[in-house]
Amino acid sequence: MEHAKKVEEVRSVLKEVGEDTLKAFLMIDAVQRLGIDYHFHGEIEAVLERLYTKFNMSDCHNDLYELALGFRLLRQEGYYVNVFNNLKDKEGKVQGKISQDIEGLMSLYEA
Repeated sequence: MEHAKKVEEVRSVLKEVGEDTLKAFLMIDAVQRLGIDYHFHGEIEAVLERLYTKFNMSDCHNDLYELALGFRLLRQEGYYVNVFNNLKDKEGKVQGKISQDIEGLMSLYEA
């Protein structure tokens, strides 16, 4: 009985994830890493569908970690996402600030 309560709590949190894309991606990532995502497939799919539109409409992502996490989660579910143009400057070279973001680079490598 307590297990069912916990599942419903997580389900309600997933349904209430706001417009903060990083928070939503982190929540989905945590649920997947815990191995309980099969309980929430419908909720995760609905959140990712909503975030996909927002993610593709945004031309600049200030946080490489958020960009990499979103790329990985959306690609895992079969969405077409191209983030590599966001990593280049106007001359077509990789932006200098990216090389300083170790957490973001590790996430991008994992993606």
